[in-house]
Parts: sequence; C-alpha cells; structure tokens
Amino acid sequence: MLFPLRTLVGPRLLFGLPVIAVVTLLLLRQPLNRREVLYALFLALVAGLAGLGAGWITDFSPLVWAALQVMLVLTGFLAGWGMLRHSGVAEQGVGKSLVLSVGAGRGAVGFLLGALIAVPWALSNPALGGSAGEDWVRAPWQPLLAIQPGIAEEAWGRLLLVPLLFMLFRAAARPRTAFSAALVLAAYWFAYLHTPGGIEAIPSTVIIGTLYALPVSYLCLYRDLETAMGWHFCVDFVKFAFAFILFSR
Repeated sequence: MLFPLRTLVGPRLLFGLPVIAVVTLLLLRQPLNRREVLYALFLALVAGLAGLGAGWITDFSPLVWAALQVMLVLTGFLAGWGMLRHSGVAEQGVGKSLVLSVGAGRGAVGFLLGALIAVPWALSNPALGGSAGEDWVRAPWQPLLAIQPGIAEEAWGRLLLVPLLFMLFRAAARPRTAFSAALVLAAYWFAYLHTPGGIEAIPSTVIIGTLYALPVSYLCLYRDLETAMGWHFCVDFVKFAFAFILFSR
C-alpha cells in the first residue's frame, strides 16, 4: 500500500504526514514535554529556513516547501517521541536525543561524529552519480542547505514512520520482530520516494535503501538522533559540494 502512494499521490503525500502525526498525538493523550517541544521547534525553524533555498525542489514554491518542513519536523519529532514512550521502547534508549538526554554540547559532538562516520558513504554518493541532477548549486554556501534534509528527513522518515509502523506491526508480531520490520519497510519506502517511481525504480530503491537509508535508520533509532542528522547532513553536503564544483563554472 505504501509504495503505490508514491505513484498515485506523488510528492504531495508529504502533506499528509503532519496530519497523521497530529492525530497520533491526540490519540496517545500524552502531555507534551516542554523541552521536547522547544527542541523540535528549534529544529523545525532551522529546517524551514534552509528549505527556502532548496533548489532541488521543483514541485513546490520555496515558501510552501519551507512551511512544510516546519510542520513535518515539529509534528514528526513530537509524535515519534510520544509513540516511542507509549510503546515502551524509549526506555531502552531507542530513538533518543543526545541534546535532550545529556545536553547541547554532547549533541553537537554527536552531530560531528555522525558527519565523520558518513565520509565513506558521502564520497561514494557522487561516484554513483548522486550529484548529476544538482545543477542548481551555483554558490559556495548552498551545500550547507543539506541541513534541511538532514533534519527533516530524520523527523518524518525515521522518528515518525518507524514508530508508527511498529505500533501497527506489533499487533501481529513480537516487539523486536515488529520493530525490525518497521525499520526495514520505512527505509526502503523512504528510498523509493527518492526515485521517479514505478517498477523501473526497484533497482535504485534497493541500492539507495541498502547503502543509505538502512544505515542512517539504525543510527537514528539505535544510536541517537544527532549522530544520524550529522551523517545525513554530510552525505548530502558532499553531494551538493561536488555539484558546485561541476556546475558553478
């Protein structure tokens, strides 16, 4: 069901995710944690601001895309953390945030560590043709806009989707099996969203999902959010940086 949505609805399906997140929060009936709200809001505003310059987006205007990032990040993180607590897996450290658990300084270190870990994947991305379609990159500061997917896609692609699928799957499977299935399915669906769609996109989906979506999913859910954001940022930053070298002349 998830995969045909990519073809039937297209990129506009992202507008449905904040609605799902808000409905989930209402159904959970859990009080919002003030520190989580403030941190999620901060990340949402950073992603929204970076989204104004997202030259790789052609389906929406910059303002619409930026507003969507704010909604996706704010609601995605809050609903994701709420579901992880409600299901009990947050107590095992799943989906934790270093900033919220041990402080901003440790979160910054985690982000930098994630970027360092990502270097082999980041360098392989242009080699696999990842920079070929990024001819919008014309200024040296534009690769820094990689912070937008680095934040937003961890919010909706990991912290929202994986716990949501887990809560659905655990009705028919043991918790560990259900969580693993949710993580894998979300990773490959996320990868599929980064392709043109259709049957011909299956090879690309397998490659993107296996090489990129699965590793960052495990970092985000089993290590911490900030390391995953640093990893994701580095991969896209290098892709955009190579595009700047190729297309800015």
